[in-house]
This record gives sequence, structure tokens and C-alpha cells, in this order.
Amino acid sequence: MSFLNGFYYLVLSFIALTCFAFSACASSCYITEDMVNAWNQKYGEEVQIITKENSGEFLVEASFPLKLGESEFESIWLFKGQPVFDATLMDHDFSMPIAPWKKEDGYGHISYTVKSYLASENYLSISYGEDCGMYIQFPVIFTTQ
Repeated sequence: MSFLNGFYYLVLSFIALTCFAFSACASSCYITEDMVNAWNQKYGEEVQIITKENSGEFLVEASFPLKLGESEFESIWLFKGQPVFDATLMDHDFSMPIAPWKKEDGYGHISYTVKSYLASENYLSISYGEDCGMYIQFPVIFTTQ
């Protein structure tokens, strides 16, 4: 075996072993729409979302538990667009994480404002637990007074 053939053999062996090692250690996480709907029903009453219209914009205030079951709060995201349960299919107009401005009595609190012409198809997605935890999501309902 020539030096070049031996080198290629070692490189290919390294790549194959590396790929096998990562695929053997990888885990899959599948969250379905039914799972999210079940979590929404189970924990939905603990999430409060209030909207107030003022001068062509809405103030949105939300409170949510910092712990669901054994899972700790991880993040909250605002999305504009339709909810999608398969992360590979997400096609939103806008998304951003929101940091709670207050955490007290086991609840986190957020607030943001949005112009009235953007006040449609907004929803909040709140995740709990690390890695393959759970998340709940709720539409933000904008009503004029």
C-alpha cells in the first residue's frame, strides 16, 4: 500500500468513525401539534395576555409561570405569522425573543408595543426545560374598544 493510499484510508476511517460517533450519540426530539395543544389546555389558564389599544398602537402585557411541572422556564418568543409546530417549516414574517422584565411569585412578566397595522397573527411561544423540553403557545388577541 502506498503512502497516499494509506493516508486516504486513514482520513476516510476517521470521517466514518466521527460520523458514527455523532449519530450514535445524537437524540431526536419530536414535538407534535397534539402535544402542544395538550400542554396549552393543561397549562393555558396560568398564562395571561392582555392587550390595550392607545393612539394607533397596542400595549401587550403577558404573565406566565416560571415552572411547569418539573420544567423550568427557558425562553419566550414573539412570532408574527401562523404557528408552525415543525421547526423546519417555520416561515414567519417576524420573530424575536423577549426577556421578562420582572419575575416574582413564580411568574414572569413581559410587555411590548405594536403598531395597529401589525396587530394580527401575533403569538407567544413559551418554552420550558432544556433541550427537548416542552413549549406552549398562544395567540395575542387584539380588540379595539
